[in-house]
Amino acid sequence: MYDLVVRGGTIISPDSSVRGDVAVAGRRVAAVLAPGEPADASRVIDATGLYVIPGGVDPHVHFNLSYGPARSHGFRAGTTAAAAGGTTTVIHFAMQYGDEKPIEGIHSAIEEAKGEAVVDYALHLALTGRFTPGLLDGLVEAIDFGVPSFKIYMIFGTQPGWAGGDGGTWAVMDLCRQRRGMTMVHCENAGIVDYLTQEAKRAGKNQPRDVEQTRPYWVEEEAMRRAMFLAEKAEAPLYIVHTSIKEGVALSRRSRERQLPHYIETLVTYLYYTDERTHAPDGGLFINYPPMRFAEDRDALWQGIADGVVHAVGTDDFALYSEPRSKIGNTIDSIPAGISSIEQRIGAMLTAGVNGGRATINDVVRAACTNPAKIFGLYPQKGIIAVGSDADIVLVDPDRRQRITMSDMHIDSDYTMWEGEEFVGYPVMTICKGKVIVEEGKFLGEPGAGQFIPREVPMHIAAGRL
Repeated sequence: MYDLVVRGGTIISPDSSVRGDVAVAGRRVAAVLAPGEPADASRVIDATGLYVIPGGVDPHVHFNLSYGPARSHGFRAGTTAAAAGGTTTVIHFAMQYGDEKPIEGIHSAIEEAKGEAVVDYALHLALTGRFTPGLLDGLVEAIDFGVPSFKIYMIFGTQPGWAGGDGGTWAVMDLCRQRRGMTMVHCENAGIVDYLTQEAKRAGKNQPRDVEQTRPYWVEEEAMRRAMFLAEKAEAPLYIVHTSIKEGVALSRRSRERQLPHYIETLVTYLYYTDERTHAPDGGLFINYPPMRFAEDRDALWQGIADGVVHAVGTDDFALYSEPRSKIGNTIDSIPAGISSIEQRIGAMLTAGVNGGRATINDVVRAACTNPAKIFGLYPQKGIIAVGSDADIVLVDPDRRQRITMSDMHIDSDYTMWEGEEFVGYPVMTICKGKVIVEEGKFLGEPGAGQFIPREVPMHIAAGRL
């Protein structure tokens, strides 16, 4: 007797699409059965005509993050929205500030999630303090605790307290080589962005639509080249976050040809929208860094996913309310960055990718579920439907037309950039650790059911074998 059997669907992995039934016992997948194979269960779910995909793994979210007078939504709203959109595991950025020990930031994040997270979560550590020997010792402690991935912000390298520069980047990469960690890098050249920002202001170009010219593609490309060069010399794995440009796809392609352990993430917003979205009257609400680019960049990113050189799709989820956000500023040197897409990631990829003819459903599963789990040491517990894996299962109706409205969403905000979009292909049920937690948009889960997952970087990932 199984607890749950999902019958009649098409089970999707990165490499195959097969008709079959999934049997669940407790929190895990107990068997993958031939279609119609006898199996008694307490509950049988009919998945005829549906895709049965692994629960999504979002490798890049920011919950409870302060930004001046604004603060992003917390673990309860963020993970509820994730579940509603077919994501059953998130990796959140714990923050290390100033002279704070890394482990303190990690414990703070776990405390924030306690009793709040509705799906499982892991942690990265974002480094914003000074790069000192004490900080590096603290990273060893973080690795031992199960947080082995560290984010460096090249873009803030000219600001006090964030001035690790290339020396700090090298120090973290060198440590990651020695202790099998992962360096994550936000790639934009801080000094040039500062210069271009001042030049734009002098020319009277100081509106949200002018942000892109202060962060042209080559500012991102230069920083990507530098990060890749340093990582290669350090012989350390590298994960470049939110790549937005076609040149980044080309750089990744060359790295993969050389079998270097360089991994590239893009964002669902870059796969769906272009710079035109930020040129609208409300475009200032939808700024991110790097900014949204152009149609040729979007096409190249999709091609990179199909070719396996763009490895993961995240959201950089950061949900704010419009009023406190507006108080921060609306000029090119004050406007806050951050967009919430955690609830739309899989639906948007199905719409623009699968139904848009740019990708297969297998590509979507690879980039949104399996690869993030593999790269960050969550696989095969997460990211795949296989015997022994967590029963994180999402049923997707490939023909469902779903119009996005703020009133139907689960984020803690008062606006969404996705308002009015009609998706074709959408999650209709989310099962997390064997329990149905979302059905037809209705949340049925429990705050606190999500647990912290300690990780390590797998040896084959550190060696460049995905």
